[in-house]
Amino acid sequence: MADERIYMTAILTPTPGKEDRLEEVLLKQAEHVRKNEPGTLRFQVQRGTERGGTETRFVVWEVYKDEASHKIHFESEALRNLMQTFQEEGLADGPKNVFRTSAKGGVTREA
Repeated sequence: MADERIYMTAILTPTPGKEDRLEEVLLKQAEHVRKNEPGTLRFQVQRGTERGGTETRFVVWEVYKDEASHKIHFESEALRNLMQTFQEEGLADGPKNVFRTSAKGGVTREA
C-alpha cells in the first residue's frame, strides 16, 4: 500500500529581535492543530541555529494523514491568521522555505 501521508518542512529565519514572538505564534498554531486537526499527525516546532552559526532558525515538521487532512490545515482560518500575523508584525526575515516531500525510506523510533 502506498504511503498517502504528506510531509512538510518549513524553515524560518526570524527577524532579529522577534525570535521569542515568532516562537509564541508558532506554538499557538501547534496548540490549535493539536486540538482541531486530527488528520495532522505531526506539527512540531523546533528552534536552533545552523551548525557553527549564531542566527536563530525555526524548523516546523508537519505530517498529514492524507491530502484531505493537508487541505483542512492549509485552508484553515488559523493558518490564515498565522500568515497575517507574520506579515503585520514582520516576524520572518527573508523567504520562508517550505518543502513538500514524500517518504522514500529510513527509520522512525519513538523512545
